[in-house]
Amino acid sequence: MEKRTIIWEENTEPPKNYFWVKPDNKVYEFNHEFEEWVESETISFTPSTRDSKGYSTNEPSESTTDAIQAYVDKQEAAGKTVSPTATITVDYTEGEVPETITLPETTHPMTLKGDFSQNENTMIESAGEVSKVTVNNTGAESNVTIDLPSSTVTLSGKYDTVNVKAVSNNTLNITTSCKIKKFVLWKGTAIVNNAFIEDNIEEYEVKRGTLKANDQVEATTSSSFVSKPRVVNVTKETNVRNIAFGIIASGHYVFNNESKVNMNYTGGGVMARGSVKLDFTGTGEWHSTTNPTIWATAKDVVIRIEDGKFFNDGNSNETIYAEQGTIEIYGGEFHNVKEEGKKDFLLNCKDANYQAGTAKIIVYGGKFYGFDPAANAAESADMSTNFVAEGYHSEDRGEYFEVVKD
Repeated sequence: MEKRTIIWEENTEPPKNYFWVKPDNKVYEFNHEFEEWVESETISFTPSTRDSKGYSTNEPSESTTDAIQAYVDKQEAAGKTVSPTATITVDYTEGEVPETITLPETTHPMTLKGDFSQNENTMIESAGEVSKVTVNNTGAESNVTIDLPSSTVTLSGKYDTVNVKAVSNNTLNITTSCKIKKFVLWKGTAIVNNAFIEDNIEEYEVKRGTLKANDQVEATTSSSFVSKPRVVNVTKETNVRNIAFGIIASGHYVFNNESKVNMNYTGGGVMARGSVKLDFTGTGEWHSTTNPTIWATAKDVVIRIEDGKFFNDGNSNETIYAEQGTIEIYGGEFHNVKEEGKKDFLLNCKDANYQAGTAKIIVYGGKFYGFDPAANAAESADMSTNFVAEGYHSEDRGEYFEVVKD
């Protein structure tokens, strides 16, 4: 399908503080003194081609965009609010090939609006057919309104604001790398292709419809999974597949898990590095099928485990591992299926850093299955390693050892 380009509010009269390009391709602005639209003396728009409906099929030139921006700057400097906008008309298509829209490099507000007239079935929405649209933004952080009933829209790039007026009962897919500062959903369903909405959207509001994170996260390359300090609430089973669950931005994070998180990335489960403080709360389960389930990798990392159930279900001896940094355990359950009956490294530190005092595990509570945190071989072959804090001791409960206060 041919890409439809920007039509600057050709079809309907815009608000009076907008520019208006009519079908004659002249730019108009509203004259408040005479209460009428008059041709602009500062801005012009000349298309190279037009389609059968009389719409332009090329985007406004860079010089036109510059002229609009210069005019806006001048008006705003004078204390006037000017908000030029644009409408991108999207043809409705049938079949598997999506209509692809690449947004121009502009910070002016844009609207993606469906054009039913290009389809023989003008009742496409009520007929239940779906049009596929892919929207790419490779330039400035755009301001976009999506008004595409009966469409499955895939969104990528960076955006300042995204308003979703309609995707009907179908879906807006927000790709893994897409970043949005403010998101407002008025209708339809929007899915973030990450385990947590906040990894893509800084601020969001749902007027009507459903905004949710994809609990079956897939990625073909590794990436840092949580991008900024915050509280993350896990309320449903979440699968993190082929992506590093990395905590790297300095600050305080809290993971409150009341469900179950499954991780299979080859580098391990939750990894923290940098100046990071990370708290684990909630009674939910953390499972890793590869290297350590919880991993501190830098000297300034402080991980605090207050509760939860931690499992290593794969090929790692360790469930909790301090390469560098400090891990404090106040409660929870700890399991490792690899060494049933002999779990010498359920808790473990990197030997050299443990000896140097830059890798620490300190235990104040918790239940450790098949492993005594007060007498083990993690850092000594003679089973003399003691991770239990002063004033506490471990008690043998048969199936597990429990750390309690003296």
